[in-house]
Order: sequence, then structure tokens, then C-alpha cells
Amino acid sequence: MHPNAIAVVAHLPWLLVAIDIALASANRRHRAAANLAVGLLTASQLLLGYPQYVWFSLLAEVAFVGWRVAVDRARWRQVAWLAWAVSLGFAAGAVQWIPTLHLLGESTRETADAAFAETGSLHPLNLVQLLAPYLFRTRVVGQNTHELGMYVGAVPLVSWIWLLANRRRWGEFRPLVWAWIGFGF
Repeated sequence: MHPNAIAVVAHLPWLLVAIDIALASANRRHRAAANLAVGLLTASQLLLGYPQYVWFSLLAEVAFVGWRVAVDRARWRQVAWLAWAVSLGFAAGAVQWIPTLHLLGESTRETADAAFAETGSLHPLNLVQLLAPYLFRTRVVGQNTHELGMYVGAVPLVSWIWLLANRRRWGEFRPLVWAWIGFGF
């Protein structure tokens, strides 16, 4: 239904790999190539014309950079080059995001009232689905199970609980596990 959104999200693994190389590689050429890849991938995401998913991707990228820098403070020097690469990607993608911003200003959504803006919002009671997915008659608080359903199975929740219960076994993967728990939660 939303192929552009899926295409933007499909860039994320490649972006995270490139970011990791840009931050961690000892080879200057590899870091430069990784920064170039980050810029090109960011521009590609913007050219797909789905800015809200570019924002979601950017949040994941910033969280990943924060985690990598927290693990090894020496990587902090490379963050400026990475920010420059993302900025150049945004500049290259401006050919799409400037018309998108213009269209947004002309959209009827700009004049929508608060009731419309809150349509489809997730009621806090829907968090119960994580523990008891069939507690409510229609599975959700509200009538749109497709949009409001958030239960993805027992595996993520059980994995999260198992990881927390076995913290002593994490060893050198402790920062990675905490990052996984943070993203998974």
C-alpha cells in the first residue's frame, strides 16, 4: 500500500552499515567511501518523497551513532564528518523536499481541526495488547484493528524478558543488547 515508505525503510540497514564503517574504520578511504554512501543513501531516501519515514530513519541513525559513540568515545571525532555527509544528502534531496514542503502548505491537512489530527491515534489502553492481545472484544480500543493493532507475537516480549533475566551472560555484547532492548521496546 505504501511502496515509497517501504523503499525508504529499506535504506536503513545499508545506512547503519555505512555509518558503522564511517565511525569505526581505521582506513581513511573506507571512512570517506562510507560517508559518501551515507550522503547518497540519505539523498535517495529523500527523493522517494516520503519525508516522515526519512525522519524515522534519521531517528534510528542518531540512536545508532549515540550508541557507537557511547561504546567508544574515540569515535566522536568522526561524527562531524558523518553530519556533513547527511547534510550533503539533504542538499542533494532538496530537489524533492522543497516541492514536498510546498505541497504540504497547500494541503487540506494544514487546515484540519484537532479531531481530525487525533484520528488514528493510539489510545494508551492499547498497550495492554503487548501482554493480553485478545483482552478486548475487537482486539483494540477503537474500531480499526488494522491500524491500531500492535501485537506482533510473543517472541519479542519473551526475548526481552529472557535477556533481562540473563544479564550476567551478556559479556562484551552488553552495549549491543541494551541497544537492541531499547529499539525493541
